[in-house]
Amino acid sequence: MFVANGRRYHGKVYQFDKNGSSNLYVGSSNFSLSGTKANIECTVSITDIAQKSNLKKFLNDLYSPNYSIPINKAKITPKYKPTKLTKHAQTKWDSLSKYNPKSINTSKLPKFEIPLTRIADKEKSNLNIYFGKGRENKATGIVTPRNWYEIEVITNKELQQQSLYPFGDFTAYTDDGYIIPMSTQGDYHKNIRSKKSLPIFGRWLKGKLEASGALEKLEPVTAKTFEEYGNDTLRFYEIEPGKFYMEF
Repeated sequence: MFVANGRRYHGKVYQFDKNGSSNLYVGSSNFSLSGTKANIECTVSITDIAQKSNLKKFLNDLYSPNYSIPINKAKITPKYKPTKLTKHAQTKWDSLSKYNPKSINTSKLPKFEIPLTRIADKEKSNLNIYFGKGRENKATGIVTPRNWYEIEVITNKELQQQSLYPFGDFTAYTDDGYIIPMSTQGDYHKNIRSKKSLPIFGRWLKGKLEASGALEKLEPVTAKTFEEYGNDTLRFYEIEPGKFYMEF
């Protein structure tokens, strides 16, 4: 038995093999009591030889490591459970220092901006790490799903070449009064993330989207999310080297 890994799978395809032959079915029914007995569903048998061959190739690919892992190698987080910060990340969040955001006047501070719609529209957006492949423990082979609040913001070379762009550790003073240790990492320091605990940055940014009603837990961040929020631009105003006022 396998479970999807990396992307959500919603198809209903069934293959039954016996004595070297295969019966394949495609339809709306889930393989469950409600899907097979209680609901009104539509499922049809595939009889065309070419269609059967293509469908079997699709299923073989679906079971490959590109899209799935054996269920005994997966750490499952039930969808009905609330998605919260891990205990470690919650402790980090609760221990963040705070300040009065009115103490910073941004009107004369230099800034750089990151449009998030461009990032969200990418198939493998790092605003949606939750829906990506989990972390594999090399010793046990167990794959643990990513945390809902885990995010990074990936910048382009044009932005990285600006004089204000931070390389390495910096401190973000948020527009709602939090002080978050941040860092840029990866090739050319393209990844903007919260330091030591990735979900902290996500708790702040996704938390704003959730509070506004533009985002529900377990839904991907899309261009429409920012449209409903009324803003898609993350702004960093330089207070002094290594210190930025972060506004969203």
